[in-house]
Amino acid sequence: MIISTSITRSKDGTKMYMEPSFAGAIGRAIGARDDVITFDLSNACAGMLTGTYILDRMIRSGVVRRGIVVSGEAITPIAETAVEEISEKYDPQFASLTVGDSGAAVVLDEAVDDNDKIHYIELTTASEFSHLCLGMPSDKSQGVALYTDNRKMHNESRFLLWTDTQGNYLEKQGNNFAAEGFDYMIHHQFGAGAIPFMNAIAEREFGSPMPPDLNVIQKYGNTSSTSHFIVLHDHLSQQAIPAGSKILMVPAASGVVAGFLSTTISSLKV
Repeated sequence: MIISTSITRSKDGTKMYMEPSFAGAIGRAIGARDDVITFDLSNACAGMLTGTYILDRMIRSGVVRRGIVVSGEAITPIAETAVEEISEKYDPQFASLTVGDSGAAVVLDEAVDDNDKIHYIELTTASEFSHLCLGMPSDKSQGVALYTDNRKMHNESRFLLWTDTQGNYLEKQGNNFAAEGFDYMIHHQFGAGAIPFMNAIAEREFGSPMPPDLNVIQKYGNTSSTSHFIVLHDHLSQQAIPAGSKILMVPAASGVVAGFLSTTISSLKV
C-alpha cells in the first residue's frame, strides 16, 4: 500500500493537481508492483498521522502486509503571500511566517515483538473549530494564503481536545498517563510558545509530568503534515533517541484534528 497525504499537490511550479493520484505516481516512480493499493488523502497537518492510522488498521486486519505513508509540502508560497500582505500587528496570516518546505516517508510492516511497534493510534475531529485555520486563494492577490485565528486556536479549550481524548481512552483501558511511561513526546511543530502552554495543561489534566519534548521548530519551522516524522528522523539521525524509547506523538491540525500515537522504537533505521 502507498498512501500520499500532502496538502500541497503541485507539479510544474505551483500548479495544483488532484488527479491522477500522487500515490499512484509515487508507486510508478519507485517501481512498485502492479497490484499495490494506492490512494491520496488530505487531513491538514495531521495528514501523515492519518495515513499511519489507516495503514496501521489495515496491517492489523490482515488486508495488507506492509506499506508506505509519504508526504511532501511546498508551503513557502503562503509565507511569501503573508510577507506581501500582512498589514497589522495581529494579522490572520501571521502563522504563515512559521512554515517550511519538507518531504517525509515512513514504512510500516507487521510488528514481530514489543521492541518496535505502534501500541495504539487514535484521532478525533472537532469541526466546531474548523473555521479557525483556512488555506485558500488570497483575498488580496493571486497568491495562496493561510488565515489563522491564533488566539482561538492556541487556547485551553482547543488543547483539551487532546488531553480529554487520550485520558478517556486510557481510562477505558484501565490505565493512566503516568503508567504509560513515555520517554519522549513529539507535538505538531506549530508554535514554540504554544507547546509549553499545552504541556502545562496536560500536566494538570493528567496529574503527571510531561516527558521531554522533541522538536525542530527552530531549525525547520512548521512543516505541516510531515512535522512529526521530520522531528523523529532528525533525532534518530543524531542518535539522540536511545533504543527502546517509548514515544508519544500528538497531532494538532486544522479541522480541528487532535489525537495521539504511542510507539516504541528500538531498531528503526533512517
